[in-house]
Amino acid sequence: MFGNTIQDLPSLLSYGQAVAHYESIIPIRGSNNLRPLCVRGNGRRRKHMQIIRRADAIVCRIYDTDVVSFFPNGDIVLNNGGWSSHTTHSFISGILTDTYDRPLLTAYTHQGKTILEAAPTLGNNKKGCKVLMLDPVTLKIDHPDTIARTTVTFVNATAIKAYYLKRSPMGMRRKEVEGFRKYARACAKLIDPDQYHRSTSSQFRAKELYLCMRNAERWGKLIEFLLPHIVESSWSNSYKATVNIKTLDTLIDDAIKYTFAEDLFEERETANTLSNDNAKYLTGGETYLL
Repeated sequence: MFGNTIQDLPSLLSYGQAVAHYESIIPIRGSNNLRPLCVRGNGRRRKHMQIIRRADAIVCRIYDTDVVSFFPNGDIVLNNGGWSSHTTHSFISGILTDTYDRPLLTAYTHQGKTILEAAPTLGNNKKGCKVLMLDPVTLKIDHPDTIARTTVTFVNATAIKAYYLKRSPMGMRRKEVEGFRKYARACAKLIDPDQYHRSTSSQFRAKELYLCMRNAERWGKLIEFLLPHIVESSWSNSYKATVNIKTLDTLIDDAIKYTFAEDLFEERETANTLSNDNAKYLTGGETYLL
């Protein structure tokens, strides 16, 4: 789904409110009971957003996806239909608002996936909660008619997890290639950056790079491969090429992390979706670094 922030969505926080809203809408004349979800402004023209009565629920639908479904037992099921998009997220956040148009739940994209974040409320003791939407998520909103007591509880949701580096094992692996690191840094300081540019067609997998760093006989070939990738160019008044030692260190560390990811990282739950991107290393030592 695509588009910008959706305006004029109704605030619906319970099955009762959803039923009342459904019954208040006159179906489009000549349609098969099509009831536009939005009623303010030109909402009745937005036929791609509907409110529908199913056998067991009232659903808010956009395009071909039942995104927000209200059930008599208090369950609210959210489904992005596989579309982790701004339009879908705006649809969810716009419906689940209080009477002051403040979202009780915000949906957004992180690393291509939908994150659902319950807003801090008085009922939630001013603490929010974040979950990852991989499948339809069920939640409950208690006391939807009393702002001071409103709480959002996720019933079935995937906790957000991140991978954290184990510093001690990483330190041991770094010692294994310390000889090459010193050699590479020395070479980087001696070269003329203008003689190197990123035109190499060779590729190295992480594990192959690691094994080369452990074999001094292969250092000469390896450094010739790496040097073009650590030279940076810039323009000010004239062209200037410089060697970035930090990039060199990152390449060396990345080779270790990809090769030994299972031993070097531990999975933990986190509330911070932006904590790190270490999950990429789990693709393993066969990953091409450059």
